[in-house]
Amino acid sequence: MTHFASHLDVRAGGSPGAAAYVVGARWGRFTAYTYADLARACDERAHALPARGVGPGDRVLVLIPPGFEFFASLFAVLKTGATLVLMDPSVSKAALERCLTSVRPTAMLGTPAAHLLRRFRSRAFRSVKLALTTGWWGGTRLALGDATAFPPVYPPVGEPAAILFTSGATGAPKGCAYTHAH
Repeated sequence: MTHFASHLDVRAGGSPGAAAYVVGARWGRFTAYTYADLARACDERAHALPARGVGPGDRVLVLIPPGFEFFASLFAVLKTGATLVLMDPSVSKAALERCLTSVRPTAMLGTPAAHLLRRFRSRAFRSVKLALTTGWWGGTRLALGDATAFPPVYPPVGEPAAILFTSGATGAPKGCAYTHAH
């Protein structure tokens, strides 16, 4: 069985200097992050998550806008063996509550804005016992530092690697579970 997050390690090992993520900037300048950069950031977060109690059996809601931090956090959650939960936070209050009640995330990793949403819609987030932040407010800040390779942890058989929700643009948001084999 291959591990979903191990594909990043393979790319980082084979092409460490290749661009993994490119951000457009003002005045036509771009910032490129390499596979080595992304793998290092992922490993820092993967070491920090279990230090806060995240691991196999946990469902981790990640509410971070698309960008480098999002991808590093996504792969880190997958490496820990926890189940990644992704959804569009702009869905209606009723849809948000339905989605979160159906998957019952035990942890949340988000920006301060996401934690503000958690505070204002606390009923929807009642299953979240561990609030982690990427910023200065809203939860416990991850203590990054250890960038050594984090070996992927395999979740228990039958546990999904990720649960992804549709946007709900054509009806109620629907969740789809993915295994590491996907």
